[in-house]
Amino acid sequence: MNSKTKKILAMILIVVMIFPTVVFGEGNSKDDLQGHWAEKNMRQWIAGGWMKGYPDGSYRPDGKITRAEFITLINKLYGYDATTEENYEDIEKESWYHQATAIAKHNKYFDWYKEDKLYPNQPITRQEAAAVITQILKLNASEDLTAIEGFNDKETVPTWSRSYMDAVVKGGYVSGYPDATLRPAGDITRAEVVVMLDKVVGELISRKGIYGTAEETKTIKGNVTISAQQAALKNMVIEGDLILAAAIGDGDVTLENITVKGKTIVYGGGPNSIILIDFNGSQIIIDLPDNSAVRLVAYGDTHVGEVVAYSDAILEEAQSLTEDGFTTINIYQGATITLIGAFESVNVGAGNATLHMQTGSINTLVVEEAAADAMINLSNGTTVTHLNIHAPTQVTGSGNIETAQINSNDVMIAPVPSIINIGEGITSRVGGKTVNRSTTITTTITTGGGGSGGNSGNNSGGGNSGGDSGTPDDNGGGSIPNNPPKVVQPVQDINNAALGIQLTVDLRNTFEDKDGDPLIISTNLGKVENGIWSYTPTASGTMTVVITAADGKGGSATTTFKVTVTAVTDPTNNPPTVTSTVYAISDAFVGIEIMVDLSNVFEDIDGDPLTLSANVGTIDNEVWRYTPTIAEARTVVITATDGRGGSATTSFLVTTLTIEITEIIVTSAGDITEIEEGNTLQMRAAVSPANASNQEILWSVDAMTGTATIDEDGLLTATTAGTVNVRATAKHHSSVTGSKIITIHPDNTPPAPGDGGMLTISEVKTNGMKLSWTKAADDKTAVSQLEYAAYHSETNNISTVAEMEANGTPAGDYTADIDSIVISGLEADTHYYVNVIVRDQSGNKAAYTMTSEKTFEYELYYASYTENAIEKLGITTGEKTTVVSQVDDSPYSGPQAITVAGGRVYWAGQDSQKIESANLNGSDRRTLVNTGISNVTGIAVDPINGWVYWGDYGNNAIKRANIDGTEVSTIISQADTSTATYKGPFALAISGDKLYWVGDSSLVIERSHLDGSERETVIATTGSPQSVDTIAIDQSNGKVYWSDYHNNQINNANLDGTGKEAVVSTADEGSSYPGVKRIAITKERLYWITDSTGTIYSSKLDGSDRKLFWTPSSSSVIKGFVIVDPGQL
Repeated sequence: MNSKTKKILAMILIVVMIFPTVVFGEGNSKDDLQGHWAEKNMRQWIAGGWMKGYPDGSYRPDGKITRAEFITLINKLYGYDATTEENYEDIEKESWYHQATAIAKHNKYFDWYKEDKLYPNQPITRQEAAAVITQILKLNASEDLTAIEGFNDKETVPTWSRSYMDAVVKGGYVSGYPDATLRPAGDITRAEVVVMLDKVVGELISRKGIYGTAEETKTIKGNVTISAQQAALKNMVIEGDLILAAAIGDGDVTLENITVKGKTIVYGGGPNSIILIDFNGSQIIIDLPDNSAVRLVAYGDTHVGEVVAYSDAILEEAQSLTEDGFTTINIYQGATITLIGAFESVNVGAGNATLHMQTGSINTLVVEEAAADAMINLSNGTTVTHLNIHAPTQVTGSGNIETAQINSNDVMIAPVPSIINIGEGITSRVGGKTVNRSTTITTTITTGGGGSGGNSGNNSGGGNSGGDSGTPDDNGGGSIPNNPPKVVQPVQDINNAALGIQLTVDLRNTFEDKDGDPLIISTNLGKVENGIWSYTPTASGTMTVVITAADGKGGSATTTFKVTVTAVTDPTNNPPTVTSTVYAISDAFVGIEIMVDLSNVFEDIDGDPLTLSANVGTIDNEVWRYTPTIAEARTVVITATDGRGGSATTSFLVTTLTIEITEIIVTSAGDITEIEEGNTLQMRAAVSPANASNQEILWSVDAMTGTATIDEDGLLTATTAGTVNVRATAKHHSSVTGSKIITIHPDNTPPAPGDGGMLTISEVKTNGMKLSWTKAADDKTAVSQLEYAAYHSETNNISTVAEMEANGTPAGDYTADIDSIVISGLEADTHYYVNVIVRDQSGNKAAYTMTSEKTFEYELYYASYTENAIEKLGITTGEKTTVVSQVDDSPYSGPQAITVAGGRVYWAGQDSQKIESANLNGSDRRTLVNTGISNVTGIAVDPINGWVYWGDYGNNAIKRANIDGTEVSTIISQADTSTATYKGPFALAISGDKLYWVGDSSLVIERSHLDGSERETVIATTGSPQSVDTIAIDQSNGKVYWSDYHNNQINNANLDGTGKEAVVSTADEGSSYPGVKRIAITKERLYWITDSTGTIYSSKLDGSDRKLFWTPSSSSVIKGFVIVDPGQL
């Protein structure tokens, strides 16, 4: 039998899950494999006898396979059986795939799938199958994506699956279609599964025995998968990967003279499991699903370039090893690794990993930065030449460390290294002492006689014969060195052993232990009891037996011998015989269990106990049990073995029939036949007969005058009014259907508004404001899909939907995003009433009952020098409020510069020499800058770019800082270019990307970019006398305004300095030092404060409509003010 046929036969349990094994006569009328692209692969499976057709003679190679079926395939193929209580949300305990999906979740090969629901009956796609194969074969899922670069639909490969698709294409497990496409989202077909599994599995070893001969070396082009215990491979070159499947369990596998050019992946094995004799491989990956420890032992000329351990393992290099064995070890994911032998390099790359160095040495041991809380135990007599630690680590035991490099805090090393290098700023514990870079620790080494009692730390006890370094902080002198056992009488090879005849070897004189330690003897084949090795061969060939003696103190010795088994059975044995015929079963039904009593079928005249097995079903207490899942004719083979090489078989045919569905009656919960739009109704289907084999139902809806949707569980959702026909179809008998007419009525129920809420101006937009209220509720429309519209009026005469739509002014179209609703076009000093309408998807409307109202009014923020405070005045209400008190720390000072931007007020005190800010209500007061300031005379804020600017009169400079006070810098030096003794910037303003200022003595208005670059003169005032005390910007009309104190007037010009004209003459009508000290501008008006009386006047921007704005008390001294228009916040 060739290897391809062997592989096909071994996969019976897998294949029958996808393809029904129904036997047909020669006259099959429909062969749909003829000319199919996968015809060769599928006919090989058919030739093996394990893939049959459907009742109509077809094979349906392009049929689909579900996620649950694919998961079950993988579990069977690799022998995954470890499970978990966790499962996907939509997996019911009664489902046939409940355990299979739990196994997938536990074994993590479906971890790429991030959804809570699996949708097990949904067909699995090509990209999803690729993700599973990538996980299991540990393929390199890199981001270079070179393998899929040449496919026409590479751009359609989702981001999540690109690396998986690239990996399986690169590995040759998946190929494209003739049109150079991958079709990653396409459902994978039965034919594609067969071809892919051929490549993924390669040669499948599913039965115990010896594979390979001593006479020749066999080369296998692809992968090899071992899923059987007590399997031995000899003299092979595997050009692909070698997978030791989870099905091995705690069983043993021997690999002798095997070269693996790909990866060796270990998913199964136990404490005496994987024997490597003259093995050559570049990489072994250990990842057992249940994290149990697997033991790998290297003998002879074994060389392994790298071992990557994701789970617990024992790596042992036998005394007979002549090559370098396990070269580099990489430990991850908190694995516990025990090492026996001489290792070149060991890297601990993940946290909470544990390394036990039982015997031997490590040249370089590195604990990487990611390996926090690693545990390392060095047994007595072991040696680490170079120890490099980059993460918190604990090193215990009494082994020898020659050089230690410590680059992390929280390191504890019990044995004192000969040389210690500690990184700058690092403090750790060595030999029970706290050490750093300047600490000196002395290590004493003894070579005989009484030891020194350990290191120079707290180990001050007496000596011992070995000079052991002791353990940290103990008071003893260490332990006596251990002498490991040795082989004194090797075991001779056993030739011509017979099948079924037990072999025994007396091992009681094989080993010797100088210390008299009791020895624990173990073997890779057979068993050892009371010093006697025994084994009963079950397969012919030559196998290597490894005997290991351990003294329990870390010492061990091994010896090997070969056993050659011939196919000769025990000549004294009488095999069992068949004494009773099991007759064919022709009336089995899908889903109904069959039982056959086998107690009188076989007889063994020697009285040997018989072991019964079956190719299908289970046998318990001599009763065969089987529950058919599909309609088929299947031959059941029962085998009886006597344990001495004798066996007997009998077979019988089981024909399974399907109980067809003949009728489906559709009903609904509560027999309801009428619902409203947006409502749901649970539909139900009753099949006849009640014991039909396959009762799966497919739900659908036929639109008549209305529309609705229905899910796979029969939940109907009404969408538009009218009638629909709800149909239930038998999944496996599409000609059998049932239906029910459901009437859908329009949704006439309006939504229920929530609380009216309050209006807020904290996010007021230009000439407008945003609203805040509680969202409505609706029993038909999702809350997120309800829509709202706001209406406002200057009179309180709208409250119903009709009144709002007839008399109110809408703020815009209906929208579900309430945060985007802004009522715009409002005027200051105007009273508004606001209401909201909510609308559902059916057009039903309801009105909020709040009739909220708000008066838009100007507010005057000013720097009250007299009160040493920032105060606010409501222009309409006349209410005055102190916003910030005690502005200046000096008792005879106060604020002299103020501005408002971004919902905050900014100011500077005359003597405090610092810039501060607060919310407009005075809360959240902050000091932004408090160094390098000398007499601030003006402040401006750029809220868009986040800068605050100020004029530093004492330093004749303009400075700026981030809005949080960081990155202080001078952007304009010599802001006032005059030759006067007292000079400096006196006022600042910002327009777009330009900063404007005026010098106190230069009488020149200048500007620059906001970073101080491209400084230029805008207006050079002329005439005498002149004095420019303040400037302001009219953003809307592009004008700069300034006050001419000596001429008692206010001028303006274009922002580039052209078009200069006087706007207000005789601005101060007082008699004592008349003039203008400060000006401010809103969208429509100009405001200024007079020097003689402190009175604030206003006019239109062209100077007309002059009127008195506010008269403060006679004692008030106002250094600066800002008019806050709520429409411009």
